[in-house]
Amino acid sequence: MTKVQNRRLQATKYDFRKRNPTTHEVQISMHKTKKIDSHEKDVDRLSNLPDDIIRRILSLMDTRSAVKTCVLSKQWEHYWTEIESIKFDDKTFNKWRDYAKYIRCVLRRRKPFRLHSLTYNCSGRKDKSLVSRIFNYAKKYNVEVLDTDVSTFSPRFYECKTLKTLIVGPIMPNPFDFESLTTLQLVGVWLYNVNPNHDLFSSCLNLKNLILINCQIPLDSYNICAPELAKLTVSNIADCTSNNKTLVISAPKLKIFEFSGMYPLVLRSDDCLRFDIVDIQFSLPPTDSLEEYNLKNPYISGLIAMAEGFDHAKSVTISFKFSKGKLVLHRNYNTPETKTKVIPIHKDVGEGWSFDLAIVGQRLALSGFHMKWMATKT
Repeated sequence: MTKVQNRRLQATKYDFRKRNPTTHEVQISMHKTKKIDSHEKDVDRLSNLPDDIIRRILSLMDTRSAVKTCVLSKQWEHYWTEIESIKFDDKTFNKWRDYAKYIRCVLRRRKPFRLHSLTYNCSGRKDKSLVSRIFNYAKKYNVEVLDTDVSTFSPRFYECKTLKTLIVGPIMPNPFDFESLTTLQLVGVWLYNVNPNHDLFSSCLNLKNLILINCQIPLDSYNICAPELAKLTVSNIADCTSNNKTLVISAPKLKIFEFSGMYPLVLRSDDCLRFDIVDIQFSLPPTDSLEEYNLKNPYISGLIAMAEGFDHAKSVTISFKFSKGKLVLHRNYNTPETKTKVIPIHKDVGEGWSFDLAIVGQRLALSGFHMKWMATKT
């Protein structure tokens, strides 16, 4: 047998054993694999991450949980002191004294790094000394995002020039004056004009994004004056069953309006509001509750009045949510004209609203709206 033939024979045997290993060879292979897996399990991959990523992860966590990571190892003792976001929530403590002590400890031990965001909830508990310390600390380290339920800020905090986003409620702080603010979210706040010549937002000269969630308008109308406002989002305006509420808008740069809720909200302005995008999502109330108090006809009139208030908007979408899908009314002035079409709504789909929504569709068809049904995927 030549050398070439011998090499070919050995290669054939090796290939055969590789495809058909013996029991002993399989056991050796499995043993080696277990050793590798065991070694990989012992590796602390989280600690091997770059420090910046670890700080970012801890900043996304609740601060109390982030502080607890200091017991993991000596390497982890300092990471939480360099986080850029702080979240204080009184609901995680049984006693206020422990909560206040914990806050002071965190503020004292955190290193002098930039503070991007701060969350402080007190559930209505008033502690002027603690509030003053928290907000003065936030101002000192250039906070950009603040989420709180306090009703009073420390006087020095109004001098903060870095605050860009404020989330506050259910009590609106008074006074309210942040020139640097660009985004404001109000949650559960009562909106009323104490002074007809001065509204809540007139001092927010750079406000571009206003979000109203679960707010209440006790009077028939409320004024919003914001010269730089570009986007207005309204969700679930409460207690609107008696009358359709009206927002009187003075915002020449307002381009986007988003609404979600159960009851109509009419927008009015002395100047023509030329929106680029209007997105309205209704969760209709049960018809029985409206008929019981003779509110169904005013409700339908409110729906039509709200839709017709956007005559100059480039794109308007109004959707009504049901268990089996949603009914969508749409008009877009940016696309070629489409033939107006009002589709019939089956009784088993409209949940008591079939006839009334057909009337709404016919009325809005005169304004260029077309209607379509989008069934829920099953």
